[in-house]
Amino acid sequence: MKVMIVDDEQLIRRHLVELQEWKQLGCSIVGEAGNGQEALQLAHLCKPDLIITDIRMPLMDGMQLAEAVRALYPRTHIIFISAFHDFMYAKQALKLGAIDFITKPIDLGELLEAVELVMEGANHSNVDERLHQEKLVRLLLSEKGDADEIEKQAGWSEVAGKQTMIFSIEIDNIELAGAASDPHSLFMLREMTCHVMARYPYRFWICLNRKGVYLIIFQPDGRLWDMKTDSMQIARDIISHLQDSFEHSISIGISQILSSVLHLRKGLEQIQECLDYRMLLGKGSIISSDALSLIRDESKRKDEIHVANLAELLHGGSKERISPFLRTVYRDMLAKGLGKHQVQQYAVELMERAGSIMEGYQLSGSAEERLETHKQILSYDILSDLLKFLEGKLAEMAEKIGALNKESVHSVIQSVNQYLEAHYQEEISLVSLSKVLHINHSYLCRLIKKEAGINFRDMLWGIRIEKAKQLLANTAIKTSLIAYEVGFKDPSHFSQLFKRIAGVSPKEYREQQAK
Repeated sequence: MKVMIVDDEQLIRRHLVELQEWKQLGCSIVGEAGNGQEALQLAHLCKPDLIITDIRMPLMDGMQLAEAVRALYPRTHIIFISAFHDFMYAKQALKLGAIDFITKPIDLGELLEAVELVMEGANHSNVDERLHQEKLVRLLLSEKGDADEIEKQAGWSEVAGKQTMIFSIEIDNIELAGAASDPHSLFMLREMTCHVMARYPYRFWICLNRKGVYLIIFQPDGRLWDMKTDSMQIARDIISHLQDSFEHSISIGISQILSSVLHLRKGLEQIQECLDYRMLLGKGSIISSDALSLIRDESKRKDEIHVANLAELLHGGSKERISPFLRTVYRDMLAKGLGKHQVQQYAVELMERAGSIMEGYQLSGSAEERLETHKQILSYDILSDLLKFLEGKLAEMAEKIGALNKESVHSVIQSVNQYLEAHYQEEISLVSLSKVLHINHSYLCRLIKKEAGINFRDMLWGIRIEKAKQLLANTAIKTSLIAYEVGFKDPSHFSQLFKRIAGVSPKEYREQQAK
């Protein structure tokens, strides 16, 4: 490759011209110049494949030189060098078809890598074609894009009707990384992406944006290529290729397959949603819109589980379980990378569900209180503070329901005792008792065991034995008849049970009471 060096600083120019690495790369320096005018005159004679030029120079600066070269020698590549981190230069350089933008002091490895990219065919299309692509992509992504105007653009006929996908290849934390003001990073990202795409059979367009590049690929002719599967491999290849030679980490969002490039705006919305999930997945992530749909389904399922768990906690009056429940909600909210509005909306929905449960117990507050709670939720900016507020509200609700439950349980046990006291002589089962009290028999069984510490049968037998004690102490009725009197069908069973509970036989008990 024939290379020309243009810089008004002689020391820098000579240093670049005399680099031993040019020979190793297979490059030859065919000319050097101190300003744009000299370079333009020399270019006519030596026809360089690549011009490496400073931007700020006397007589004719690098931008003016590039504009003239673009008009006269459109296939000549240009790499700009500058001491200024100015994104306006980058935008202008893009219009002039620059292959790269390197800032001073020059990193030799960076410069040689940029030259290698040119030599390996990273600049897969000529400048005019790239500019047409940029214009067409921006029209397609614009809300004001006119279909008639789009279809008139050069290159449209070659992609019309083809299925397509759009990638957003974005520098992570671009503002914090300082890359937003470093146009070289964006140019480098674009060229290295082109280099990776040269390995694939896909026609593609590429377009710089504020945070990285958009890559649009089109379905090749024939059915041997699976664009959905290949898209993930392309993304992995791009990240792998950049890991060792690019100073920033990148994440990639991938749209679903679009039936036409005319639907590119829909694809843009999809990839923007994908990259929102970087908060969960971290730097260097690859997120496809198809996978995101599955994540959302799982997220919806988790939300439903949370609501069901909240209902169970409140119904059970479990004040002490509110805090662990909200910690789980907190982790899920962080995992989803929810924004402020989404978090607040979710909190409102939880409180509305809790309010509905409270209404069922006739414990709901006034409309004014509910409105005030809603306003307070919307006033929080910090998730942890909002959850502390929710914990206080939900714990208060659980405590009220718990107190009501205890009162209700006490009332049920009292009703059981009253009924057994009045009907102990009759044939009574747990099922028949539950029907009388209008309570599920399984629930009643657990309730008696929990509150009385014994099962239903032992409770009934206890009452019958107490009645038998009264008859043994106060009457001369035979023991066998007393057994029938208090509800036992078998006198022998009665005697055995009496001795087990009272510690003595019915006869011995009567004798003790007579002394």
